Amino acid sequence: MKPVYMRQVYIGAISDLKNLEHHFRAMAAKGWMIDKISQFSHRYRAAEPCEKRFFVDLLPQITVFDYPENEDAQDYRRICEESGWAFVTANQQLHVFCAEGDIPAPTPIHTDHRLQAEIYLKACRRYELLNTLLPLLFIGFMLFTSLSGFGIEVFLNDMMLFVMLGYLLFLPGYIWVIGYLLVWYRRVRKSAGQDLPMPAVDYCLSRIRRKLFMLGGLAGLGSMLAGIVLEISRGFPAVLLLPVVMAFVSLGIGLWLRRQINLKRRGRRANIRLFAAGIAVAALVGAGGMVFTAFQMAARFPDLASVHSLDGRPALRLADMGVTAPPTGTDTVVLGSVAVPVRYRYLEMRLWQGEPPAAVTTEVYRPVSRALTRGLYSRQVKQFEDSHRHALTENIYLSPDEAALWGADEGIANRGDTSIDLLLRKDKTILRLNLQYSDMNPETVQQAVLRLWA
Repeated sequence: MKPVYMRQVYIGAISDLKNLEHHFRAMAAKGWMIDKISQFSHRYRAAEPCEKRFFVDLLPQITVFDYPENEDAQDYRRICEESGWAFVTANQQLHVFCAEGDIPAPTPIHTDHRLQAEIYLKACRRYELLNTLLPLLFIGFMLFTSLSGFGIEVFLNDMMLFVMLGYLLFLPGYIWVIGYLLVWYRRVRKSAGQDLPMPAVDYCLSRIRRKLFMLGGLAGLGSMLAGIVLEISRGFPAVLLLPVVMAFVSLGIGLWLRRQINLKRRGRRANIRLFAAGIAVAALVGAGGMVFTAFQMAARFPDLASVHSLDGRPALRLADMGVTAPPTGTDTVVLGSVAVPVRYRYLEMRLWQGEPPAAVTTEVYRPVSRALTRGLYSRQVKQFEDSHRHALTENIYLSPDEAALWGADEGIANRGDTSIDLLLRKDKTILRLNLQYSDMNPETVQQAVLRLWA
């Protein structure tokens, strides 16, 4: 009869290994015997429900660069079997043994509490502490640079917005894992120092922590992919997906390296050289993909501004300033995001020899909430002030009555001899207007802006 298997995803810490003894015992009682363990999953084989004892342990002599079936592993398994434990399966350092549950307990493998604690502490230092803390520093750096560089403008770009959301979804479970790991490490060090048994890890809390971490990781990855897909759907080139593809290619190279080390007997130095070569290939592939993406984006970006038309979106025209001749050039950029679904810029200009130059630029932002609108408006006021910091003219902060003359709730203006620069906010709409024309009539412009609001 063909065996029946079931798989369970498992992402746990070294400190959770002893809880696997309880979990494997419960699964065996339900008719599922642990058959194989891998990095992120466990495979169970259907069997008759039975009472089993399990022993899960680490063999510190095996490193990630060692062939897992070497002499050290064979000697260790023989010692355990002589003590009454039957070998079940292993993955690198992690070994699983079992014994019948209705007979006296086999001889314990570890009788020295200090030695056992030192084994787990060493494995934690080598494989978990640095690998867990480095992503936290990277995430913190990304959050700080993104928020300090973009501020509230992060809501203007779907990819940036969803990447930030992905970080935030991942952080709760990740911070719990880091905090728990540091507390557990300190407790085990204390146990080693006082020659006490290793501290127990709550089984239920362990399951909740591991599931929260896994779900946070999946939600974060899904959020980032959603941001990229939304950007592509708005007209950005599909090359944005290339970094994601490169990440999976690098993961594939890593899994291939792991398989090569596991399946073929080599010395540690040979495996280190193979690993270094694989990492170099993955780094070159990733760097090449990023450079190609950057060049494709740079080449396509000018086109992104010309693929959209106004399609009935309100904007000022040269005719609204009294320029009767048709424009010699126009430029339309339609962007937007989930948080700011309406965002576009329209430029109309006339540069003709023998006639005074004229240009008018309309920028419109309409976020989904008033709070976001006020935040974006405050940010743009600062940018408005910075843009006129060295100008000869002064900024005019409009009073409520003055803003009402332009059809707005609040605003700021800067007027020169041949130009008017306006930043206005009305309810959930932000309007930025820049007009340049020597024969401009302010009253005509004001009426045009009122019609634009309508």
